[in-house]
Amino acid sequence: SSDLSGTSMACPAVAGTLGSLWQAYRETHALADPRSDVMKAILMNTSDDLGNKGPDYTYGYGRINARRAYEVIKNNQFFIDSTETFNTNEHYITVPAGTKQIKVMLYWHEIEGNAASSVPLVNNLNIRIKDDNSNVYQPWVLNHSNNPALLAAPAVLGNDSINNVEQITIDSLLPGDYAVLVSGIDVPF
Repeated sequence: SSDLSGTSMACPAVAGTLGSLWQAYRETHALADPRSDVMKAILMNTSDDLGNKGPDYTYGYGRINARRAYEVIKNNQFFIDSTETFNTNEHYITVPAGTKQIKVMLYWHEIEGNAASSVPLVNNLNIRIKDDNSNVYQPWVLNHSNNPALLAAPAVLGNDSINNVEQITIDSLLPGDYAVLVSGIDVPF
């Protein structure tokens, strides 16, 4: 008998889950096909965090949580927008009483960068969240040095200028309106 687990089964498990969520999107959005960037962001942002708090190089954003992803799709808890260099878009989310944590993710399809560049990211966007008391929350950032010990270090909160995905988590938050600020730092495309 063989053991059907591990990385050999990860691809079919993810593909099957994504196929089911694709159909769920169509059923809840008038048979429209979802955008691949939206589905990828939903899968990453609704995953159950594993390992170090926040993203890490071992588990990424964690293990897929199909139920939570389905709820985001069904409740239309995502939005699509665009921005330009030096522009900041504001979106508001209302957090109900009793919410233990929110996760907000910014994701965009990136074009290929120059492999010789120290930072191959072409478009640089930043996300922040501001509450009613003007507290500002930043995304998780991983150390990307070539030192293995530093690669294993937990993510910290800060400015991310090298990735096309940024996630903010806020624990033990008060109910109310939160402003999601998406800034175009350098957006040539």
